[in-house]
Amino acid sequence: MIQNLLDLDNRSKIGVIARTAIALEDQNNPAAFPILENEEEIRAILLANARSNLGILFEDSSVEAIEKIGDWLDRQADDLMGPPDIDAALLRLAQGGTLPSDMYELDFDPSLKNWLGKRYDFEESLIRTTILRPDIEQHFGPSSDIHVPSLVSLFLKNFTTKWPQKDFGLLVVSIREGLRLRINQAWRIYRHVTDIKKSDNLIDVLRLFSQKFGVPFEWEGRKSSFFITTNSPIANHNTYKYGLVKKGHTFAFTQMQHRQNGSPTSQLVVSIDITEYVEFLDKMSVKRNDILTKIE
Repeated sequence: MIQNLLDLDNRSKIGVIARTAIALEDQNNPAAFPILENEEEIRAILLANARSNLGILFEDSSVEAIEKIGDWLDRQADDLMGPPDIDAALLRLAQGGTLPSDMYELDFDPSLKNWLGKRYDFEESLIRTTILRPDIEQHFGPSSDIHVPSLVSLFLKNFTTKWPQKDFGLLVVSIREGLRLRINQAWRIYRHVTDIKKSDNLIDVLRLFSQKFGVPFEWEGRKSSFFITTNSPIANHNTYKYGLVKKGHTFAFTQMQHRQNGSPTSQLVVSIDITEYVEFLDKMSVKRNDILTKIE
């Protein structure tokens, strides 16, 4: 890089080079107007260096010459910027919930396999398909509001079968941890059973599902089978009160613990009668080749 730019910080150097390149195309472009003191002098020396390095005569203002000078300036700016920090960029996208879902590493909570048993392998393929090719997705970025989920992603995909009454949507709930998606909920949603209208709000879908298959419990003075967030994490089964659980039935309790402003909280908490849910899955059972939707 020429001596006249050495006393500038990298951001200023890149700015001078960029404005010089723009001025080559259109000097009247506001983005080409000089900003720094003595910038016109610096630009003149910069262009002289370009012509000298490229072997282009001072009087040559041909389109080809201008393009070569512009390319040379771009390379100087690229050298100053250095290689992009891809990992940092991906983490920023993931934190904001805008990273494409196929770029996450999927981490399945072991409880899913415990609930589903022999059904798990098939259900995992449906989960992967839902995350890779969702019909609806909903992402929450970092939040300092105790009443708003943070770093959570929900996905829903509709699966068509040979029998319309067995068509279902799969709702997947996950929390983002860097470039990992930790999946701890995946529920089949049958519209003739769960009273949902077409909605892009997947939290509402989860809430309505819990009303159908949920086991209400009491925490922090509230009683429900679903909590969007709680003021404090639900530590263990002995710290809250359950409603009536059917004899011989087991329930699946799941929560996503998180730290909000440094304090631990829980979010998207559900308590589901897993016996009733799995029995219903078996009733609506279809084989892989009975599903018309492409499965990953």
